Amino acid sequence: MEKYPAGAAVSLRVLVVVHDDDAPVGLLGEEAERLNHRLNQVFARDFQESAALASRWAMSVEAALDHDALVILGGAMDSFDDLRYPHYRPLQLLIRAYVTAGRAVLGLCLGAQLIARAFGAVVSPMGFLEARCQPLMLLAAGRSDPLLWKLPRPLKPMQWHYDAFELPKNAVPLLMGTRCKNQAFFIEPGCWAFQAHFEASRQTCDRWDRTLREVAYSQDAKESRTFLDVEDALINGRVVMSRWLRQAVRLREAGNEDRETQQSL
Repeated sequence: MEKYPAGAAVSLRVLVVVHDDDAPVGLLGEEAERLNHRLNQVFARDFQESAALASRWAMSVEAALDHDALVILGGAMDSFDDLRYPHYRPLQLLIRAYVTAGRAVLGLCLGAQLIARAFGAVVSPMGFLEARCQPLMLLAAGRSDPLLWKLPRPLKPMQWHYDAFELPKNAVPLLMGTRCKNQAFFIEPGCWAFQAHFEASRQTCDRWDRTLREVAYSQDAKESRTFLDVEDALINGRVVMSRWLRQAVRLREAGNEDRETQQSL
């Protein structure tokens, strides 16, 4: 994969909502740097303490639309706990605003659950932990999806979650799991939601692995170690992050062409 020329017009400005220091930009950040894109990271913890701070977030929604794309990362919190995390509701407004504007959106783990909620779907506890690299089946739409096409079958991305989303009515399912069925979906024109952590870097994977080994989790977590395949997860995660950035460029260029057409009428 070739790097875009330094200073080229394709350079993106991506708004990234970071929920947890333990779930950083990882491979997305590495690929953005390689492809000459800029990530503007906003830390959600700054808006979690009170409704007043959440209101500041809501007021910033319109200003945030000056970015070309939006990413919502994961975290340990529940995506349905609006009382404890008052920024969730304005964040869902922001997600819908980006989708309506035809800009690229990417949700990972908690971020995927918030996208599902933004479009009317329910998120609920599974009753068990799904962790490490779990095999996922590419569905028909997934096999032709621009982010997932020609990737291995089954696909084994890194996982770490207790909750699961239902599919929004307007969503196209892309991946399916064994115990957690709904794993990924797409909403036109450019919104991808992945329950898995395709962005997880080697450092993140190693840190999560140590956590699993040090803490006495349930048998579910111990069994999940059977599917540990970090090397493939890193390779495929990098591919998915790179492809998403390229799709974000495509959507931005399509939006620019539409605006130019409207101005000429």
